[in-house]
Amino acid sequence: MALAKKISLGNGVVTNYHRVVSVNCITNVQNIVEVCSYTSKAKRLEEKAAAQAMVDGTSDEPADVYTDTRYLTCPYEQTMTVETAYDHLKTLDDFAGATDR
Repeated sequence: MALAKKISLGNGVVTNYHRVVSVNCITNVQNIVEVCSYTSKAKRLEEKAAAQAMVDGTSDEPADVYTDTRYLTCPYEQTMTVETAYDHLKTLDDFAGATDR
């Protein structure tokens, strides 16, 4: 799963594809959602294929993919999952109007 939305970064790069990498629960304090943004879904798939090729031993070439990673804090929710993290992201101004991909 991922979110699709055009977001212009401060450095001028435009990202269009955003995925939750991890959800960290700090008990009774907060949750931290790690979000990685890509210029396109195709670039995410390129990164994924390059990582798999490294694991398989068929290539040692990293992908040439721009990513922007952010760590977003949100209120503590003991049962937060990756799926509910996406729901939370869509409530934030940066991701308002994003569509599921």
